[in-house]
Amino acid sequence: MGCRVNFTELEEQSPALFDDLSYNWPSLYNKGSEGFWKYNYCKYGTCDPESGTAYFKKALRETKKVNELLKDVTDRGPGAFKKINTALGVNVRYWCRNVRGGAQILEQIGVCYDRDWNMMDCPHAKMCAITAEFTDYCSA
Repeated sequence: MGCRVNFTELEEQSPALFDDLSYNWPSLYNKGSEGFWKYNYCKYGTCDPESGTAYFKKALRETKKVNELLKDVTDRGPGAFKKINTALGVNVRYWCRNVRGGAQILEQIGVCYDRDWNMMDCPHAKMCAITAEFTDYCSA
């Protein structure tokens, strides 16, 4: 039995939530974000005894909280990793992508939570090369 989440139903029940997800938690790789949301819900949200709607509301709340905490991190060089961890108060996971010339750019930041939605240090925090740079995803 696979994990199922009905986004048509979610959009009908809570159009404001669906719009908020689209704006604040988009997938930068897929044409639509539903596959990205489904993956995250099936991997993490099914641990939550509440409904899919409750999971997405909590995920959005945390996304906005992280964005607010990171708004003053303007360093786009290798020193940014330490500044991000300091701003959030936890060690997060980093995923980088190799680009031409052997350079790396930051692709994703993963923040880990316990079952009560408290931020926690990520186990096996993955670091990028010390020379990795930040860039806007549109210019990568």
